[in-house]
Amino acid sequence: LCNAVASNPHSKLKILDIGDAEDTADSGADDQATLTGDEGSFALANLLATNTNWHELNLSQSDWISPKGWQILSSSLNNPHLNLEALDLSFNNMCDIGVQALGSALLHNTRLKKLCLECNRSITLTGWRNFFRLLHDSISELETISLSYNHIHGEGVDYMADALTTISSLKSLHLPDNVFITCARWQRVSSLLHQPDSTLEELCLLCDSSGSNITDEVVAEFANALVDNTSLKKLYFDFSYDRGSMITGLDTLASVLYNKTSIDAIFASNHTLQAFQCGRNLPIDLSTYLELNRNSNKNEVARAKILRHFLDGDGDVHELVQMEMKTMPFVIALIGKKAAALPLLYRLTQGLSSLFDSDCKMREDDGILPAIGKKRMV
Repeated sequence: LCNAVASNPHSKLKILDIGDAEDTADSGADDQATLTGDEGSFALANLLATNTNWHELNLSQSDWISPKGWQILSSSLNNPHLNLEALDLSFNNMCDIGVQALGSALLHNTRLKKLCLECNRSITLTGWRNFFRLLHDSISELETISLSYNHIHGEGVDYMADALTTISSLKSLHLPDNVFITCARWQRVSSLLHQPDSTLEELCLLCDSSGSNITDEVVAEFANALVDNTSLKKLYFDFSYDRGSMITGLDTLASVLYNKTSIDAIFASNHTLQAFQCGRNLPIDLSTYLELNRNSNKNEVARAKILRHFLDGDGDVHELVQMEMKTMPFVIALIGKKAAALPLLYRLTQGLSSLFDSDCKMREDDGILPAIGKKRMV
């Protein structure tokens, strides 16, 4: 098949799916099976070299590929003319040699956007460490990476976090069922969200196994990492422990999305996260904040939260006096934008006199505003 397609110079095929392909060699002839697998790898590499229009390649469940075969296939990714954008290598017996070869191939590859390495449990800590070291030094422009159902643990997690922070194009990261990652290492993963230039929009940490180390404290750590994050839209968790013990994590997340300690704090709250899953029904308030954040107009989101602050009785118009001057005009404009907020705007108008007096007094005390300036404002 590979040779037939490779020999056709007019082929316009863009997707090659040979996942779950079985070795045709006699299962009892180990030497012949290995030879057939390597021959197949050579044929695939030749296909990728001669037909550079491929956009997607699915090699999932390709147990016939040997360590040498992975080296052969990975080398084909070095072809600067290859347009491959999506590569699925999930559910294979890829070993340390194979994943290191893949890392080397990605060093100078900027075409690949989606990489799936799910369930390659033959890769040891050494293999993951070498792979992530290479990825750290690469110029990769990957947008989606799936590392689910693997045995990444220990310092491998640290190398992973360090490598992923260097990929400025990363938008989606899947890490479900890496059950050997400890609580402390999960907190290390949360550092990805602290990056000021983070582009990550989706983070999936779902875990179906009873050995999950994702605890309430871990959820709280991820929530706190979202305080200054403006990219993440979807965060997915699940829990294998008592679901009644999630109070801290959910409360922390709610306060990050709607920090009602002051109007300035509300204005600076996280208005980006839109979806959160944790294996249970969310509190009504948290669901409301997530729904508000789905509005693409973030000024409107801030307005709605500030309006809620006053209508719920948590706010006082005199809070405006303590606001930063650069924020105050925006807040007043946002509150008065909707007809439903007119009663609140009226209350604000009633307080404007004391507001300006306080402001002018502050400026006079600082020697910024002369007395005539005060008269003009009055």
